Amino acid sequence: NEDLVQIEKENQQDVLRKRLGIFATFSFVSPLIGLLGTVTGIMQAFHDLAKSGSGGANIVAAGISEALIATAMGIIVAVPSAVFYNMFTYKLRGIVTKLNNYAQEIIILIYGGEPVGEKPAQPKASEIRAKTSH
Repeated sequence: NEDLVQIEKENQQDVLRKRLGIFATFSFVSPLIGLLGTVTGIMQAFHDLAKSGSGGANIVAAGISEALIATAMGIIVAVPSAVFYNMFTYKLRGIVTKLNNYAQEIIILIYGGEPVGEKPAQPKASEIRAKTSH
């Protein structure tokens, strides 16, 4: 039954897509976490500046350094995650295309090339008698 082929095809696609979302999530969330670190680092720099009462560069340097490190870490995680997500998505499309083609070939082999959803035409009784009478 072509429905069984379709169900199995969809099951296999789900297996292939199962962990693909991890890369998408990391590539989206990592820059946001880096941005959060940037904001907290800058806030810390201003807090230290206000606490000291003087405007020395050494006071704000630690907070700004923290902010830049957080930004860099977010980018370091996000870029490879986005690359892997795109690479695996591209490969998955190719595999799904092959899977669809194989499923169609199986259906054609099973149903003898008849269009999907249609039953093969039944021979008429006169045709059967004509073949058996020779």
